Amino acid sequence: MIPLEACGFKLRLNNRQDTQRLGRWLGQNGCPGDVILLYGDLASGKTSLTQSIARGLEVSENQYVTSPSFALL
Repeated sequence: MIPLEACGFKLRLNNRQDTQRLGRWLGQNGCPGDVILLYGDLASGKTSLTQSIARGLEVSENQYVTSPSFALL
């Protein structure tokens, strides 16, 4: 795994709208077989990003993307 910093840039998302925009873009522009790894503290926005990726992939609003963290606590 190559850390994002090693790629020469960092990405800061300042609000939920930025997170949603990035997620939709990733969902719409990803290729079959792409793997996205999310790492971060609790409540850092991983589930929100994943929900937006699902929307970009045209996953129905009726399909819920939830956080497995709640099941682990």
